[in-house]
Amino acid sequence: YNIIQFCITHMCLKFSKSYRTVNAKLNIHSSVAIAITSGNKQICENLKSRNISQLKLVLQVKEIMDLQALNALSEMLQTEEQDSESDDDQPSSAVTKMGPGSIGPAKKQSTTVKPSNGPNPANKGNSKDIWDEDEVNAGQEFDDVHDPRPQPEYDIVYKQAVTSEDMFLGMGNKNPATSSCEDMVVKIKLPGTKASEMQLDVQTKFLDCRTSKFKLGLHLPHPVDEKSGKAKWNSDKCELEVTLKMNRDYDFINF
Repeated sequence: YNIIQFCITHMCLKFSKSYRTVNAKLNIHSSVAIAITSGNKQICENLKSRNISQLKLVLQVKEIMDLQALNALSEMLQTEEQDSESDDDQPSSAVTKMGPGSIGPAKKQSTTVKPSNGPNPANKGNSKDIWDEDEVNAGQEFDDVHDPRPQPEYDIVYKQAVTSEDMFLGMGNKNPATSSCEDMVVKIKLPGTKASEMQLDVQTKFLDCRTSKFKLGLHLPHPVDEKSGKAKWNSDKCELEVTLKMNRDYDFINF
């Protein structure tokens, strides 16, 4: 009987403690609810203002970090010569500037003066000459501005030889262009002139034709072989036809 009474008493005490705890919690929640519903909005406004200030601070920090990242990226991509359009420009960073040659004391840059494109003194035969041979155009010595004789009309055409390679399937490298022509024909009109009055002189890059009425000093567009040319006089047209074999540098490719 004593044991049963002790158990009942213990259970009543435990139930009373739990009831007090639950009642206290309910009182706390009810007080909070009453504070909110009674119009005490100051706490809510304080919390709201505090959250807004924290959010603004986070946004400001983010903007500063974004600006710093953009500045760092622009410094990495920036080169010393931004106006240069060369494809060989390298980024001017500290890594690319350093190399094995950077070890040790700095070397002095040697200033060397490049020779000008003027005449070479070694090619001069006589140091007293005013001009070098390379500076004088071929045939310039034949030019005479004080000669009163007029210049005749002339025409330059190109002639291509037709060979067996052209007849059979075009096996050569020739084409209709002037680069595949072997000869250059100069036609000079000399009205009222006889063949005995003509003086013709052909150089590598110059043709000189003189008569009693006309004078022609012609600088040729291509170098020719002055020893293999031929001239033909047409008395009906009063026209001199000079055929010259061209001697160009890359004729072996075009033929």
